[in-house]
Amino acid sequence: MLARLAATRVDLIPAIALDLDPPPGAKRPSDDPFCDAAWRAGLAALPRDSLLPPERAERLAALAPAARYDSLLASGLLGAYYAALEKAVAERATALRAELRRIRPDLGFAFVTDRPPLDWYALGLLRGFSAPDMPVLLWSPVVRTRDLLERARARGIAAVPAVGLAPGRMPAGAWPRLGKVAFGENDGFWIGPVQTLLSTPRAAEGPLSPDSLARAIRRLAPRLP
Repeated sequence: MLARLAATRVDLIPAIALDLDPPPGAKRPSDDPFCDAAWRAGLAALPRDSLLPPERAERLAALAPAARYDSLLASGLLGAYYAALEKAVAERATALRAELRRIRPDLGFAFVTDRPPLDWYALGLLRGFSAPDMPVLLWSPVVRTRDLLERARARGIAAVPAVGLAPGRMPAGAWPRLGKVAFGENDGFWIGPVQTLLSTPRAAEGPLSPDSLARAIRRLAPRLP
């Protein structure tokens, strides 16, 4: 639906943003890597070799959830299993990216997260949605992204990082000093959502108005129009 909307609003919607964080109280997909759905996908993606001949794969498939982790750990397959899960997610994400870009060929993708995306599910999504000619935008609170990007590139992920800023919790004098973080350690910054910004009280200063937010951004990047 979003891709179809973007196809009719090319001048207004350059990309679709996907939130990697679950709603309050919900689990991340990566929190339960041994549920039945993940177990089937992970085992199917594992290579059948000397460590996992077909008969052993059948025995693993029949294991109860409580025994799955210990069995993989004891057999030396735990790392390969997580890699297989990541690969399975990446393949599904690649297929979805192709379908969305069929609807809108130049559509970009951004991922928002409140923590470094280092689990198999997040990395699989980033792998699947990125391409050398179409890096994904990665919006996170990570200040120094060098190590994160090295891990991403090693997996074939092309990403452009932007650091998240929380204006409601930042004193006015801190903005000019953040330029090095936003444009040195990262490729830019992001702020949002707007409704939260305008309703978040700042200590002894009251809510952040649109005008004061615009002034703060100009302090951060004086060359911005």
